Amino acid sequence: MTRWIRVSEQTAIGVLAALVVVTAAGFLQGAPWWLEVFAHFRWQYVLVSAPLSVFFFYRRRLRQAVVAGLVLLINGAPVADVQFAGSPGAAAADPGGYAKVLSLNLWHVNSTPAAVRAYLVDSDADLLFLTEVTPEWKDVLSSLEDSYPHRFHTADRSLTDGSRLGIMVLSKDPLIETLPHVDRSTGRAFAQTVRVDNPRAPWTLIGVHLKKPLFDHAAHQQRQLKALTRAIRQAVGPVVVAGDFNMTPFSPKFRTLLVQTRTNRAAGGLNASWPSWIGPFGIPIDHVLVKHGMRARTAVGPYVGSDHRPMVTHVEWGG
Repeated sequence: MTRWIRVSEQTAIGVLAALVVVTAAGFLQGAPWWLEVFAHFRWQYVLVSAPLSVFFFYRRRLRQAVVAGLVLLINGAPVADVQFAGSPGAAAADPGGYAKVLSLNLWHVNSTPAAVRAYLVDSDADLLFLTEVTPEWKDVLSSLEDSYPHRFHTADRSLTDGSRLGIMVLSKDPLIETLPHVDRSTGRAFAQTVRVDNPRAPWTLIGVHLKKPLFDHAAHQQRQLKALTRAIRQAVGPVVVAGDFNMTPFSPKFRTLLVQTRTNRAAGGLNASWPSWIGPFGIPIDHVLVKHGMRARTAVGPYVGSDHRPMVTHVEWGG
């Protein structure tokens, strides 16, 4: 038993040392991608450091218990901020406009299209924004034409795993204007801007699917993020930005995006969305943002065969 305790303490000390390193790396401003990536896992650091602090306290390792507690506090603060903050702007008591928006990365290798279709129909959302739309997925979605007669699809100009992916808006209300955003260097359709003719008040959706922040993709994501920032700032009136950002709200780049575009992340909590099969223990990389003065609340949807969970958002804005 003594040997087991000694091994457990040594292992815990090693884990704590690693937590200190990755926590510090995640706070480095302007760090290269392989350091900045550690910022995305603050929720996981909380989940590990909390039991560690209890373990060290129980074992009377007070110095290690204090360090684990500090790691918990440092990572817990931004997690709590994301969990309890979001879209503080209140809409009018009688909202000028309202929309229910559902965004989902379909996953191009999803083998349960019938389940996805049933979920989309049952959601009764006013607008759907979908990513990783393959030609096969377009065929599936064509059966929703009665519910969503207005649609806008933009395909990638390059292939991913042998498939031509794309992004797509399906809307109950007419689309007044549509604009695709394609990364010329990669051929990736990373965003769409659509103006929706809502009966009470027109509004704009900017649907997003950014590159991953890894290896060479990190430079592509940064370029797409700059273009997205310009698109949001140029949009007028009520604006909703939704989709797969491939970054968490703990990323310095994400915080910069909010500041530069005067947007807020929708309320509703952490909303871990990827990978879908580990539920609330995953990371939040799918988001909904709204311009200041709007009110929005997001909830994570069920598992529908994709590696992402759906994001369902109710949005209100003043007239």
